[in-house]
Amino acid sequence: MERDQPCLDIKDDGRTRVMNCGDADGGGDRISSLPDDVLLDILQCPDLRTAVRASAVERRWRRLPCMLPDLDMDIATLVPHRRSWFSVDCVMATYTKSIMWFLLPTRHRTSLRLAFYLVEVDPCLLSIGDAITATTTDRLELTLRTAYDVEFGEYDRHLASFLAAFPTAFARLTNITLHEFVFATSSEITGLLDACHGLELLSLTSCRCLDSFVEKLEIDAPNSSLLALELHDCFFHGVELTRLPKLDRLLCDDLTLVQSMRFSSVPLLRAISLSAQHLQCYIHNPALLSPAFNNLTDVSLCYIDILNMAWIISVLDAAPFLSNLSRWVKLASHASSGKMFFRLAMLKNAPGPLWYLYIVVMRFLVSTLIDALTQI
Repeated sequence: MERDQPCLDIKDDGRTRVMNCGDADGGGDRISSLPDDVLLDILQCPDLRTAVRASAVERRWRRLPCMLPDLDMDIATLVPHRRSWFSVDCVMATYTKSIMWFLLPTRHRTSLRLAFYLVEVDPCLLSIGDAITATTTDRLELTLRTAYDVEFGEYDRHLASFLAAFPTAFARLTNITLHEFVFATSSEITGLLDACHGLELLSLTSCRCLDSFVEKLEIDAPNSSLLALELHDCFFHGVELTRLPKLDRLLCDDLTLVQSMRFSSVPLLRAISLSAQHLQCYIHNPALLSPAFNNLTDVSLCYIDILNMAWIISVLDAAPFLSNLSRWVKLASHASSGKMFFRLAMLKNAPGPLWYLYIVVMRFLVSTLIDALTQI
């Protein structure tokens, strides 16, 4: 007996038409006659909600969405709702029913990506955790969002409870993204990395500490398998990477406010994308960066202040194997012309990829001069 499809509140607006793909003489439906593998490739292209709507056209298709090898189940698209006009309980209940329909314990998947609200562990969250535990997949990615009606102090408790309830599922996790989390202390991140033994990517979006003007985010996980750390639009007084033995890539976008970023033990770090302002704590002694940057090959720096080119040179000198300096370097333009050319002279004599930085600055000056002349 076929299971009923999940109720996703899909309404027909009267404009949807099903085209007959058969021959003019009524030769049948050509699309439905295709093999399952081909149909699955077709349904894999749109988002999951569209795939469910498409499967409702033909009876044979109804079982196909739950057979997709790559599932991306985002609560924002699967159960559309407005951020400030919804009941978390109702949305999570509908999302949970959808998960229970899609996740067949007997089917192996290539990847499974889930995104939902982290609330107090309730029947919905327990059902989601049980379904994740029973599913076999090569890659398991999780995005946890915070509900608007949850107090700041509850975030860490909810996360800790969820980790404790499903240790097997989190041990298999490969990627996790936290949205708008407020951390009381850094121990939540350390606990997360300790629980997620196979975690490769940790991404924080719009996160901060409870007292961001004092508290720093310290990550000390000597047994972690973390390969990449990303900070998007976050606010921390400081970030200290104490021990991350396998960290390969660090991204901290220009919207992230970090007063100081310090590196202790990151021996395998090869690629960074930072604002030059994030490294201000090394401005007086950039040689301290050498142990952390010794294996760097790719560097992206933005908001380079021309007045501080000398220490930027020293920072890049800490990376002897640097082979790629990103092209999206941005420059502050408030320096006096005399100091500009003094810094450029230093850049001109710099070896290797530092010569590219000199070219970038020269192009910036020429374009600025042309703009000024055109306005006269």
